[in-house]
Amino acid sequence: MPNLNKHNKKFTYKVHLRWTEQRKGIIASPDKPEIELSTPPEFMGHPGVWTPEDFFVAAVIGCLMTTFLYQAEKHKLKFSRLDIPGQGILEKVENQYIISKIELIPHLVISSTLDIDNAKKIFELAERYCVITNSIKSKIYLTPDIEVKNKGE
Repeated sequence: MPNLNKHNKKFTYKVHLRWTEQRKGIIASPDKPEIELSTPPEFMGHPGVWTPEDFFVAAVIGCLMTTFLYQAEKHKLKFSRLDIPGQGILEKVENQYIISKIELIPHLVISSTLDIDNAKKIFELAERYCVITNSIKSKIYLTPDIEVKNKGE
């Protein structure tokens, strides 16, 4: 669980993956339900199972939603519905597959035309302050721990 001390500017989120079979695994985090994970069907994975690419797009949408909710509360925007459909475009760029674009079309229901400018401002703030979108070019540190175990051991 993250330390919620407002003076602490560093938080840690722990996630664990356990391979189960073929191109599948289970992703887990303390005090959260486990989720089955697979390679996408386009890359010989399993249909009907969440993929890292799904998680990537979902992380962006989820972060934009939570940041929007924070900003809406802060700026006193009242709304009755928020839906954010989105899609990530995976394509080969410079001989490497990347999610080159994430397209989102949020649908917000408000009760007054007087709130339109405030709603637009809040979407702009959500986009600017979303932790995930600000972190997409994060440096990944990979330190493999490789164990060799003979069949007779």
